[in-house]
Amino acid sequence: MKKYTIKHYKGNLLESVKKFQDSHKDMKIVEASEVDGDLAILASPMSVPADDSTANSDSYENQEEFVGGGQVSNISAFGAKLLSFGLEVHFWHLNCSKNSEHLALKDLYEACDDVGDRILEAAIGQMGQNATYVPVDVDFKSNYDPTEAIAKIEAIRTEAGSFVGTCDEGFNNILGEFCETCNSIVYKLKRLS
Repeated sequence: MKKYTIKHYKGNLLESVKKFQDSHKDMKIVEASEVDGDLAILASPMSVPADDSTANSDSYENQEEFVGGGQVSNISAFGAKLLSFGLEVHFWHLNCSKNSEHLALKDLYEACDDVGDRILEAAIGQMGQNATYVPVDVDFKSNYDPTEAIAKIEAIRTEAGSFVGTCDEGFNNILGEFCETCNSIVYKLKRLS
């Protein structure tokens, strides 16, 4: 492993890390974080000799890449979960009988698709295509039940909120906006049901 420091770094963490990766194609970024106005990057060579006992597997289970303080694999799994949840919400949207609920659910499934996509694209910028190698659970009910829907929306909002403060500013902003969208949708559904 090798540590790089970009002094007096200014700008977007994800963009800076991407530029670093583009200029160091033989290195795999393991961790990147902002420290006292500098950008600290921990990287390892892409090809590790076969007899090196510290060689890492690229499998999802063994990845230890980080974005700020949060693991990319965890945030990637959440991004994939949002895409799956968005599909479930889309079916609720199609199966609800009130137009006002129909419109509120449309806003939510569009937000899930947008935020899930933005999270996964940012994670890919951090660690490459491996960021999208996450298990996706697509086992859900397509029937709309307002009480169950509100509980699931509150649960996904809570999960999104658990990442806020553990990731870099870009992820924090994306997730914070998503939590606000969920709050708004829950408020509407409670008032409309």
